[in-house]
Amino acid sequence: MSLKDVVSAISIEHGIPASKVRLVTNSFLMYLAKTINNKEIFNSPIMRMKVVEKPQKEIKDSATGEVKVVPSRLVGLLTVKPPKE
Repeated sequence: MSLKDVVSAISIEHGIPASKVRLVTNSFLMYLAKTINNKEIFNSPIMRMKVVEKPQKEIKDSATGEVKVVPSRLVGLLTVKPPKE
């Protein structure tokens, strides 16, 4: 699924112009990126996101024998909350 698919679906479902949905969606995604960079937890009634730091690692190219370093990076893990009964 792409951003365009999400924007189109929300626009059609709620009768909101796609341009306005795109602005809000992009703002939300920028907020999530900032949340990941700040290593903060995101909670909502539907899902939760926690941040995990993947450590730096070295990968050896089997063809050339050259060692490349993959830098550490932050990853946001989304978990869907079970529905309340």
